[in-house]
Amino acid sequence: VGVAVLTVALASLSAMALSTLEALAGGESRGINWADVETQDLSRITENVSPRSFRPAGLAVGDTITRVQCLPGYTAALYAQGFSSPDGLAFSPSGLLHVAEETAGRVSRIEPGGSTTTTVVSGLDSPEGITFDTDGNLYVVEDIQNGRLLQVAPGGGMTELATGLDAPEGVVWASDGTTYITESNVQFDPLNLQTRVTAVVSPGVTVLTTDTLSSHAGITLGTDGLLYVTNELSGAGVGTDDSIFTVDPVTGERTLFATGLIRPEGLRFAANGDFPLYVAEEDTGGGAGRLSRVEADGSHTPFCTGFGTIEDVIVDDSGRLYVSEDSTGYIVLIEYKVYLPIIMRND
Repeated sequence: VGVAVLTVALASLSAMALSTLEALAGGESRGINWADVETQDLSRITENVSPRSFRPAGLAVGDTITRVQCLPGYTAALYAQGFSSPDGLAFSPSGLLHVAEETAGRVSRIEPGGSTTTTVVSGLDSPEGITFDTDGNLYVVEDIQNGRLLQVAPGGGMTELATGLDAPEGVVWASDGTTYITESNVQFDPLNLQTRVTAVVSPGVTVLTTDTLSSHAGITLGTDGLLYVTNELSGAGVGTDDSIFTVDPVTGERTLFATGLIRPEGLRFAANGDFPLYVAEEDTGGGAGRLSRVEADGSHTPFCTGFGTIEDVIVDDSGRLYVSEDSTGYIVLIEYKVYLPIIMRND
């Protein structure tokens, strides 16, 4: 896809840039043949194959995913599989990983060991971002026009906290009871793009910041009290590489934090809630996702490559990372392993 300059009003988007926005909205999908990737036959990688249409077989939970290559010492393994376009990830207070399945319209809980999943809530419309509060309430947003922010109680009761939202994608809960979400109409009206970061204290909805040159997707909260939000248009061929912004939840001030990432989506801080910040880059080209590590000064380096398209990343208390790979239906586990040499003595 060619490069077009994104004007202030996006009114002069070229046909190629518009096709890029349409692809972000779920239109044309250009990818690679995942059968060749899983068998390591890289010489046969081809274009124009939708990675979403392929569900590779042959890997069992716990198996190493050799195509995913990370920084030295880190390995990638299959944590769970069989999900329908897995997107947002969140840990409950009890430490169980949950995943939003966008096309299946449900949120599922992954039981210990990864081999068994349980549906927590179903009947949703394109759920994407999910998060928990300390009482075990689940929050989920539906990425549709007139989208909703829903609260699901531990017992299963569901409450609408906000309606009429503009295709919300990301959600994070703060300890003061405020829920923050991102909204973007890019998949519905790319020529009149508008994106927002919104605070919800039901029944009140407050817009913190609005922009017409970005499409905010992932959102997380830093120990500095700032919100960190991604711009999924960064590096997508529409003339911007502004990748991550901070937003002050008190003043609404938005500040550019990092540039140069490619189609960043979900993001999470390390286990202690501080830097580094891990970012899921959905598609760096040809359907290949990448996980990058961002430092406190905004600089970043690739952490793991070789994914299919990916949506979110989360870190557990032990520093293990989990990535939702929507092209395969996998949840990928990234962990640090040190192998000590075996010394044989011949006394």
